[in-house]
Amino acid sequence: MNKFLKYDPKYGMFRLPMGYSMGDLDTIRMIFGKNTDNASISLPVLPPQLDNINDSNEKGYLVFPPEQISDDIDLFVEKTLKHVRKLKEKGYDYEHPDFKKYLEIRDDVINHVAESLENVIEQERRLGLFNLFWLVVAQICIDSLNDVIARADASLDTRFAVHPHIRNMLKQSLERTYEKLNYRDELFRQSMPFYKITILTRLGASFNYNFVNDIVDIQLCLLENNIPPVDPLHMIKHLLVEENIQYFITYQDYQKFYFSIKSHVDSAIEGNENWIKSILTFSLGISENMLHKIDSNIVVFEPRFIFTIQDRLKRIPLMLPGKNTRKKCLIDEVDERAFDQMILDFVTLARELQKAEIISYFRKKIKMLGNHGVTKEKNRKKSAMIPDRITYNMDSGTIVKDLRSKTIMFVDLRASTELASGTISSSQLIKTLYAFFDPALDIIAHFGGHIRFFAGDAILATFSNDHTENNATIKAVQAGVMIQKMLAQKVKHYTLPLEGVGIGIHVGVLENAYIFSDERGKFSTVIGLSANVASRLSSGKSSSRERRADPLFKREINDLLQDILENTKNRISSGVRDNIVNIFNEFVGSEPQQDKYAKAFHKLPEVKDKPGMLRVNVVNGVLHNNGIALSDAALNDVRKRHVLQERNWRDNIEYIYINNEKQAEIVFRPVGDAHLKGIPETTMVWSAQPLEETGDETESI
Repeated sequence: MNKFLKYDPKYGMFRLPMGYSMGDLDTIRMIFGKNTDNASISLPVLPPQLDNINDSNEKGYLVFPPEQISDDIDLFVEKTLKHVRKLKEKGYDYEHPDFKKYLEIRDDVINHVAESLENVIEQERRLGLFNLFWLVVAQICIDSLNDVIARADASLDTRFAVHPHIRNMLKQSLERTYEKLNYRDELFRQSMPFYKITILTRLGASFNYNFVNDIVDIQLCLLENNIPPVDPLHMIKHLLVEENIQYFITYQDYQKFYFSIKSHVDSAIEGNENWIKSILTFSLGISENMLHKIDSNIVVFEPRFIFTIQDRLKRIPLMLPGKNTRKKCLIDEVDERAFDQMILDFVTLARELQKAEIISYFRKKIKMLGNHGVTKEKNRKKSAMIPDRITYNMDSGTIVKDLRSKTIMFVDLRASTELASGTISSSQLIKTLYAFFDPALDIIAHFGGHIRFFAGDAILATFSNDHTENNATIKAVQAGVMIQKMLAQKVKHYTLPLEGVGIGIHVGVLENAYIFSDERGKFSTVIGLSANVASRLSSGKSSSRERRADPLFKREINDLLQDILENTKNRISSGVRDNIVNIFNEFVGSEPQQDKYAKAFHKLPEVKDKPGMLRVNVVNGVLHNNGIALSDAALNDVRKRHVLQERNWRDNIEYIYINNEKQAEIVFRPVGDAHLKGIPETTMVWSAQPLEETGDETESI
């Protein structure tokens, strides 16, 4: 489902609020699906991540256009206007320095647009980002054209003389980008015959060539950003002027066609005539119970309808506003030899009006910032990053900057030795994973979480706040509690070979990466420090006595030591570093002195953990999580958004979340500072568990 479609109770369907088409997915496919075999790539796809663009919380895109591109396009449009005026003069000298300067400016702007587009493609393999780029560039061209015409005191009709030059410039920019990327692909294919990357895979899944071409070609888009849904003549009268050679039909003939067809359609719908019911039902898929609800403009500007009643048009009464001309037929006022050409022009205009309306709708979803837009800050680098907002910076190494903080939950399933050693069958393993994952996914969805990816026996999910709710982190904790309870019940009643689950919760910023296997296949993942923190918080071996001397655990401790030494190499002398290594090797040497090894962890609990015990420990900076562990950032997010009760616990303070709903009250306890692999600094860890189940399971050592 397209994210912009809204349910319209009048028509009983999901649609865009269009006035010249139904605005549903099927209609949009038909409008932008010309010369397209695959209907799925005919939709005007845009990036999936939206943000508020105004005080009404309307969703759209906050975009920083390519730096200086506004000035370059503005200069090009200004020189183009002068060039167009010179062309009307006799004896135009194509060898004149002014003309050569114009060509240089034109080539510069083509290169700049092509380089900016190439940067977007290289940096972000993101669905719809290519289309967003062209909406932005086209908007800059429109704004520049309006400004230049106003400054030069030129007539509005002049835009139709300038438009072909703008269109050709943009098309050559697109072609130049294709040439560069295809050339790179060809070089790789020469050295690697199996290399299948093409320009299409670089542009992303469901890339729409037709949509981009229409953004550049549609003349109506040059008139106004807003296409009025109920007054087509307002637009058409500016389009059908003598200077515009694209259409044969005159505005006077267009009026005759429009009013005559609209009057005929209105009369047929009002009279519930069978011929129009048949056409709309079987040709356009509009059910009979919608006929009296539908706006007649949607029918009049549907090319399939016009072609279907082409012969009927010659016999319909001629209608003009304010005149009673029912005694004449439409054909009586139009040269019969030109009638078919006028119908073709009328249909072409109808399709262009439909396309322009949809392009205008999407273009209004863009709020441009920086050098071109409404916030022309002096320091562009600062303006390109807005806290807690999603921005699209067309110059940056990271095009999409999603700076909203998300609550990240990483769920790491603890399998038993039987699962780990592979002594059970594949079918039993799959059955065990299903038994856990199926209810876990339902729990996460119930609390508002979204699954981002699976990794073996682990899940990464995110929870986000919106303008109506402010409880993403506490919802993630509640989901974690329910997952733990579910697992305990599963193990008890179904004897599943599982030892528990470690859940890590962190609040931070995530980055998305998209990879396209072909022009239709898409894979995505999340990257960044925040995802790494959540993953490390969920990790940790079982703290049972049987596994304290596990060589794998010893290797993890050695890896941790190497990380610490690497992070402190500029602060500790080599002699001290060597002593640390020697002490470590002597302490956990390879000789079978298990008693020495066990003493290093003598403070660990003596009892084997059971699923659902929610045990979280930090031992000598090493985290062992078989419960729910939160980073300090996650706990602070809870404290910022909710009123928590404070209570003394041992030598520290614990926090209690009192829930007004039916969910269990939660207690948060400090566990200690943990060294998480891959994280330079120590991370303060908190445990979370239901208040009625608290005991001494949480330890800080």
